[in-house]
Amino acid sequence: MKISAKKNYWIDVIMCLFLCINAISGLILWLYYSLGPSRIKLFGFSKYDMKVLHLRTGLIFLVFVLIHIFSHNKWILSTTKKVFKK
Repeated sequence: MKISAKKNYWIDVIMCLFLCINAISGLILWLYYSLGPSRIKLFGFSKYDMKVLHLRTGLIFLVFVLIHIFSHNKWILSTTKKVFKK
């Protein structure tokens, strides 16, 4: 799959955005919601809402990672051949 540099840039930006959201929601789940009952709300999000946000951003991130990998498949294959040729 051939993707232009501009499209690749935006794929990387979106990946970074969803990775950051996923990491922050994971830290909140780990540090804040693990301490108390699940009825507590932080920034308007319940524990359930935060889990849903964390799961969905993780899945969207995974989709963009796969797009990123498939868009670089020629480079990955050629580099792998060069590495194992030696």
